[in-house]
Amino acid sequence: MRSLVSELTRRGLGINVKDPRAIQKVYSWLSELGLGLLVEVSTTGIEVPDAVLSSGDPAVFACWLAMTLTATRRVALGVDLGSRHLGLAAVVGGVLAFSCVARNPKRLVHVISALIGLGAEVHVRIGYSSHLAALAKQLYKKLEAVGAQVELLGNEQVKESVVLGDFTQLGKLSSHELDALKIALARDAGTSYSRASTHRY
Repeated sequence: MRSLVSELTRRGLGINVKDPRAIQKVYSWLSELGLGLLVEVSTTGIEVPDAVLSSGDPAVFACWLAMTLTATRRVALGVDLGSRHLGLAAVVGGVLAFSCVARNPKRLVHVISALIGLGAEVHVRIGYSSHLAALAKQLYKKLEAVGAQVELLGNEQVKESVVLGDFTQLGKLSSHELDALKIALARDAGTSYSRASTHRY
């Protein structure tokens, strides 16, 4: 598992922002993501799509950067569902593109809608505890409605069956972000779903 920072350190990337009014926004995102010294903004770089800029969200920008670097459209997004917040982790081509703790599902729905608008294939896995089953089902329906492929996974079983390596190089991730990363990687890690309850609605 690599972070977006480590991938950009290894490979580098130049981007181009056509709209001069959006340049400050892009620099702000690069700074927020810790990528300010790793991405060159110039007139010869890869053009940042209008859909990324209009999303207004650094998570969409980070995922687009990872998709550009890895030449893949598939985004595996893990959600650690809590009663008061969500842990989120987006993995693109083996790169952890973005992670955060969100206060409500609105941002998640917005980010996924924007990524799908960019042509991404978004696969969302929602990890939840049994007492949050009704909330998980509601979120499932919202995400499916915007075009994502969604799975519901019993949280405890997924955490038991997914073994993570050393992720210290990714920086400081909160426990919610780490749990979301485990959920995102469950299938990619070869997890047997006979032990993790998966539901379709």
